[in-house]
Amino acid sequence: MVSSSPYSTLSHIILGGTNVIDDFQLIDIKYDKNTTLNLYPLGDVHIGSKEFDEELFQQWIETVKNDPNGAVVIIGDMMNMGLRNSKSNVYEETLSPMMQKELCYDLLNPIKDKIIGGCSGNHEYRAVKEVGTNPLYDVFCRMGIEDKYRENACFIKLTVGKCGKNPNTYALVLTHGSSKNKDEKWTYSVDGCDCFISGHTHLGTHQPMGKIRMDLSHNKVKLVSYQHIVVLPFQKYGGYAIRGKYMPNSLGQFQCITFDGSSKKVGYSYN
Repeated sequence: MVSSSPYSTLSHIILGGTNVIDDFQLIDIKYDKNTTLNLYPLGDVHIGSKEFDEELFQQWIETVKNDPNGAVVIIGDMMNMGLRNSKSNVYEETLSPMMQKELCYDLLNPIKDKIIGGCSGNHEYRAVKEVGTNPLYDVFCRMGIEDKYRENACFIKLTVGKCGKNPNTYALVLTHGSSKNKDEKWTYSVDGCDCFISGHTHLGTHQPMGKIRMDLSHNKVKLVSYQHIVVLPFQKYGGYAIRGKYMPNSLGQFQCITFDGSSKKVGYSYN
């Protein structure tokens, strides 16, 4: 898996004291195998929270490492970043912001070559507002994959299959998300998307969706389908979730989105 656009040719914006590639710069990924690509969406890990399930996350890392056809996308809130002015109680954090960033790097670095794109969540953005630096961008830079990072949303062109033998191309959109209703509405605004991946709500859902498209080049009106996946968190139930009366999630299941290399087809399962 390689990006077709060298990092040096991409335009940048200055945000939070860092050089961050603009959200609308497409990431072009080619997976030159006539097989299925298994994409593992990752987010809402909340390293530093006392509910962070590090043992479960280590199991997920091993699952990804041992999958020769595996790839990863990240949708933010990798770190909890409980700061003085944030909703999280800074006194309940198990690690300082610096140590959260160190542990995030240590956990992700063994699978850095499998990461094809990522963006931040509202918890990382706490640090941007407080001190003008983004800890997840720092982790991507340290791993040497800053060209795969976007601040708010990530648009990916994913080509799966042997080049020259009619490979299949998929359009992916990553964003951390906000509320269920807002995320669903936002999926309608991105035309041509095959798979929309978000988080934030910790719902862990898969929703096949459709929209009507007017194909004027062929004088047809047709129904096109796409998938909306909300990632599962890596948090044990307790603390903030109980105080806020949020529903518990099913832990121990690893979401996997499959992109077929022989025919255009998106699948979803648990590993």
